[in-house]
Amino acid sequence: MINLEITPEQANELRYALFLHTKHDSIEFPSARVQLIRSVIQMLDIEISNNTNSRLCAQEENEEE
Repeated sequence: MINLEITPEQANELRYALFLHTKHDSIEFPSARVQLIRSVIQMLDIEISNNTNSRLCAQEENEEE
């Protein structure tokens, strides 16, 4: 397991670069390498979404004060 801390902006750019790298590969019959990359994309999507939701909740709390 490798834990890596990156900014939300870096995560977005990394996700986009990985997507561009695999966008023309088969969805029905992807290679093992493409499956691995797409699983990383999914993990990034989840973390980006969690980060966005956390920031929105914090912003709403600040606005209520």
